[in-house]
Amino acid sequence: LDVFNGPDHEMNAYYLGKTGRLNINFNTTCLWKKDGRNDDWQERSHELENRNVHTYNTRRSKLMAAKLVLSLPLGQGMLEGGAELTHTTAHSTYQNPENYVGSTENDTRESRVAPFMDYSLALGHWTFDAGLRYEHVDTEYRLFGKREEEPSRSYSNWFPNASLSWNNNSWSMQLNYAQKISRPSYRDLRSNVQYVNRFTYEAGNPYLQPTIRHNIELNVIYKWVNVNLGYSYRKQDIVYSAGLYQDQEISLIQNRNYPHTQLLYGAVIVSPKFGWYQPTLEVDLQKPFFPTKRYGSSRDLQDPSASLELNNKLVFSRHSFATILLAYNTEACTDFIKAKSSGAIDLAYSHSFLHESLSLNFFINDLLKTRRSAWTQYGENVVNTKDCYEFTRCIGLNLTWHFNASHSKYKGTGAGIDEKRRL
Repeated sequence: LDVFNGPDHEMNAYYLGKTGRLNINFNTTCLWKKDGRNDDWQERSHELENRNVHTYNTRRSKLMAAKLVLSLPLGQGMLEGGAELTHTTAHSTYQNPENYVGSTENDTRESRVAPFMDYSLALGHWTFDAGLRYEHVDTEYRLFGKREEEPSRSYSNWFPNASLSWNNNSWSMQLNYAQKISRPSYRDLRSNVQYVNRFTYEAGNPYLQPTIRHNIELNVIYKWVNVNLGYSYRKQDIVYSAGLYQDQEISLIQNRNYPHTQLLYGAVIVSPKFGWYQPTLEVDLQKPFFPTKRYGSSRDLQDPSASLELNNKLVFSRHSFATILLAYNTEACTDFIKAKSSGAIDLAYSHSFLHESLSLNFFINDLLKTRRSAWTQYGENVVNTKDCYEFTRCIGLNLTWHFNASHSKYKGTGAGIDEKRRL
């Protein structure tokens, strides 16, 4: 295995200004990335042929983005509007000299224009916020330099959002609705079939469509108690699934679109303080709604699950504290995957010196060596299982020196943040 990253280059610039009552915030980002990996497998078997397999994969990508936000006081509220522009190019090659899987060369170019507007209004204990965003995206997809018509698409979508909040002394409540979009990563859009071993291949899917998400969320806070409830409906959800490769005894794993999935979730966080002992307990619950049997799975994977995390913070002084983190996850279903229950203990100690310019952090992760990666994926005529320890137990020491941190003058936020994640 030979993995290479870079060189990567990123440039950010910003402008903050004011004309009369109009505030101006402009950001621009340019990004160049290069990475890849070369693999060399030596497969030995008593029943099948011995063979050597080589694959070579490179990726190059560029991003140019700009975002302008204008804000103006209007009535008793604030009106905000602007636009974001992005242009992305992604190039990837994949080669397998032995030709167990085919070689590919992909080029994806995507341009996006996204104007938006938002208005917020505060009246006494109440705050109302509503906004609307429009996105138009043009995508061109080329395979070996030739344009492919089906993956070369255009999208135009409207995305509304609204929130209503109320605050009064120790109480705070907020109700939110938002329609958002999740576009597949450029790696997921590749056309190559990637060799993993003689029984498992992994592939991209240039025909993936973006997922439209409708989220409703209620958040209630009383002093040191926080309760959160939410519901998410995902249309054309992108799901990691498995099937047979060309009807052979080979598992093919890739992302595919499914008509819709749903998720009901909630969380309770309590963080009281008892002098030097300051614990935080978080309990997360979720219930998926995705009929996996309808799509070829041998198991119905819609069971509810929970995760618990108790972070015990011990404060010795203003500059010194320790934490004992206890975490536990029940069995959990995510799409076609069911993960086994697991738990772990992490320890840490922090101390700051020289007016907090110098900080020391000592940590021990996974003290009892219990954080395993154990799951089963139930696909169409395929079951993939993993149960291993990924060497997460470790001891470390971080020493950090803060140079003039409180006087940093950079106030930019960058542009094209969603596109950077996709790259």
